[in-house]
Amino acid sequence: GIFGSDFFNNRTTLHGFGSEVSGYLTDNFGLTGSFSFNENNRSNDFFLGTDSLKTDIFYFMGGPTLRLGHSSRFEPFVRFLAGAAHTRFDVSAQPIAFLSDSNVSFKTNTTDFALGAGGGLDWRVADKLKVRLFQVDYAPVFFSDQSISSLSLAGALQPFTLNGQRMDNVRFGFGIVF
Repeated sequence: GIFGSDFFNNRTTLHGFGSEVSGYLTDNFGLTGSFSFNENNRSNDFFLGTDSLKTDIFYFMGGPTLRLGHSSRFEPFVRFLAGAAHTRFDVSAQPIAFLSDSNVSFKTNTTDFALGAGGGLDWRVADKLKVRLFQVDYAPVFFSDQSISSLSLAGALQPFTLNGQRMDNVRFGFGIVF
């Protein structure tokens, strides 16, 4: 969990882009729609071969945003978003060629409930132009149970189940707001 001692151990960095649209109903309260894509490719060579993991996450979320200090040049904001995250994993292990000519691999993708809670700071440069100095969101994804079949080294399908889990993500962002 996010408050556990293992939260910052064995973390993976994903890189990507995001786009948001906000409409303000009052000077300080609005609704935000958010889309982001993040990816990571990792591979490791080990004594008997190579393994790889490709991860893609697409977030589709929306919710309320509250601007604080709207009259100053610096505009902090907080928000709470809810929606979905589509996550794809492509996992494979390839042994050294003389040991075996087969590889073990599986692909899975799922769309699950996701949240985004956080905030940031915008700097108003001109009347209709701001620079987002930073944005930080805690963005967990709540996975449902999945049954996956993978091809074993012996050539037989091996089914296994991934029990519902939570993937704790922290998103950092910056950019231009207009």
